[in-house]
Amino acid sequence: MASGPPRLQSRTPLKSCLYVFALGSLIIISFQDTVLISLESDLGNHMILEHTLFFLMGYLGIKTSETILKILFAKIKNNNIDDAKGTTWQQTLMKRWTGIVRFLFAINKSPFLPLVSVIILLIFWHVPTVFDYAVFDGKVHILQHLSFILVGMLLFLCTRQLGESLTLYLLISSVGMMILSGLVLALANGRIYVPYTISSHNVAGEYMFAMSIALAVICLPVYLIRRTLLHIRTLTK
Repeated sequence: MASGPPRLQSRTPLKSCLYVFALGSLIIISFQDTVLISLESDLGNHMILEHTLFFLMGYLGIKTSETILKILFAKIKNNNIDDAKGTTWQQTLMKRWTGIVRFLFAINKSPFLPLVSVIILLIFWHVPTVFDYAVFDGKVHILQHLSFILVGMLLFLCTRQLGESLTLYLLISSVGMMILSGLVLALANGRIYVPYTISSHNVAGEYMFAMSIALAVICLPVYLIRRTLLHIRTLTK
């Protein structure tokens, strides 16, 4: 029994380090022009890899900040720091973060509002004419990337309010979306997205179709088994 809390505390810094490392790596990659140009030369890499890169940046940006601030909060609590001893930078940071979180949840009274916003942004930026315009115009392309970072942040808010139900919904909807998009691109006889060749469309469709199979055959069963085991473990306690 006594070994429980220390083990939990030892995991938290490791988890925060992993978040910081992952976020830092994504930021470094996003500033590498050669990497982005290489990804954008192929429709499949552009749609799947590059866009996912910015989704993860947004999600991990908030997740990492939250994890680090939790550590600071625990440090303040363990050291018994109170307002009577003066305001520290940790206290100020925690108060600012608490204010930001309260503001976000105050304007987000409906848990489905961020989810609807995510769907609208994803559909908008993948409309062929809008997508083509973003490819040809650098400023619009940057705006597209910022929008995808926002999508990642909104998904974080969704997970805070909808929990495990959102994960299941995302897995199932991703499988359906990938199958539909993959079939459309794989069977395309003409250019849907003007900057890319027909063969690039077909290969992108094959990528998406393969990913949908992987999600349906591997990720979804693994998630359901994990969720079932956690539920059984909770009931047996």
